[in-house]
Amino acid sequence: MDPDTGSSSHSATESSHTAKCPTAIPNTPVSSHHHHYTPKHSAPAHNTTKKMATDAGIRRPRTRRQHLFVKELKSLMYAFGDDPDPLPESVQVLDEIVTDYIVDMCHDAARMASRGGRNKIKVDDFKFALRKDQRKLGRVEELLIMSKVIADARKQFDDKQEVNDAASVGK
Repeated sequence: MDPDTGSSSHSATESSHTAKCPTAIPNTPVSSHHHHYTPKHSAPAHNTTKKMATDAGIRRPRTRRQHLFVKELKSLMYAFGDDPDPLPESVQVLDEIVTDYIVDMCHDAARMASRGGRNKIKVDDFKFALRKDQRKLGRVEELLIMSKVIADARKQFDDKQEVNDAASVGK
């Protein structure tokens, strides 16, 4: 309760949030089981080419982001209840989060490969980096299995196509 206005600050915050965000659902409880990602390496807000010292070592900051996932993120946002044409700023923020996550995962996998005395990253390095998140690790396993199934199906299709082509040439 706000002593100056006599109203609760929660309802004022909620109504201002709802006014700014047309897709917000009022009085919807926020789930506490969602994982929040905090990038290990933060990119600078301004363009620079100087090296930055971070807790993980020295790395060159990105000078300009490419926004690689805009189309996919718009589709995902719509699928999860956002507007069909979300604000570009919202898509940009999600793109930065996704890009930072991928970069951090690649750094973790590279670190695992380095500890193993290798210069090349293997799939197992990514699996090891994800070992504490069973949901993501399970999804990786599922995608790897599906990738193999699809590759095998393509190979069988190509083999049958070659047999059919050879048979039609012999006629």
